[in-house]
Amino acid sequence: MLKRQVMGQMHGVAVIAEGIADGSFQVENIPLTSACVVGAVAESLVGPLSPQARADRESGLPSETLEAVTLAIVRFCLRAINAKEVP
Repeated sequence: MLKRQVMGQMHGVAVIAEGIADGSFQVENIPLTSACVVGAVAESLVGPLSPQARADRESGLPSETLEAVTLAIVRFCLRAINAKEVP
């Protein structure tokens, strides 16, 4: 898990730097922001991807769809990097 987080942070640094360069994002501390976003994504998926949440979805119990969870995470991440456009 740690290796994946480090790789995610490294990729995140590159993506954020590209977004800053083309004017899409506004971030003060790229490495810290990348680490925060990677950590937030990992933590936010624990509940929705849990065996219990999957069982709830499959049995028809009321629960958030994975599409709704994904959109909320995307919006959060874009706001975290001060993206010009947020869906």
